[in-house]
Amino acid sequence: MPSSKPSWEPFDGFQLMNCTPAELKKVDRLQVLFLLPYCLKPLDCAYRKKNFCNKKCNRDCVYGKLTSFLDSKRFFYVQITSFAHLEETISKYKTKFRIFAGLTCNPLPYTGVLNGLKCINFLIQGHTCFSVSEDLSRIVPNKEMFKKAKGGDFDKEATLNFENFVKTFHKVFYG
Repeated sequence: MPSSKPSWEPFDGFQLMNCTPAELKKVDRLQVLFLLPYCLKPLDCAYRKKNFCNKKCNRDCVYGKLTSFLDSKRFFYVQITSFAHLEETISKYKTKFRIFAGLTCNPLPYTGVLNGLKCINFLIQGHTCFSVSEDLSRIVPNKEMFKKAKGGDFDKEATLNFENFVKTFHKVFYG
């Protein structure tokens, strides 16, 4: 039997799959795992391909602001460094966490690994390695760029309006 395709519900600045806004307001922060894309780190960051951020770094980058913010709110996060790492992370944590929170330029592009899971996606901007068709049933990529991104070698930098993220975060989790 073919698996049903995940359906993302659009909201202002975020999207949901298999959960509701009311459910997010009730969820314990210890049950949420943020999946952070490496493309939010500056291209010349020594930690761009590593699953951490140097808290002593004095750069004013959005990734550092984001991880400091999530630390202050006591939310868990993992930097996703490749598609294989995304799959491993989901497999490893799908029984521990109730909600997976992604930050991507469109619905989490690899929704197949998220089938049946409760997800929220916060939208980022900037260079993207893919675009998603209107019915979200297939990825229409820039093939070379997408191949690099999938392997962890995307050589562009995405952006996140941090102030908008914080507003949306508070709206989503605290109401």
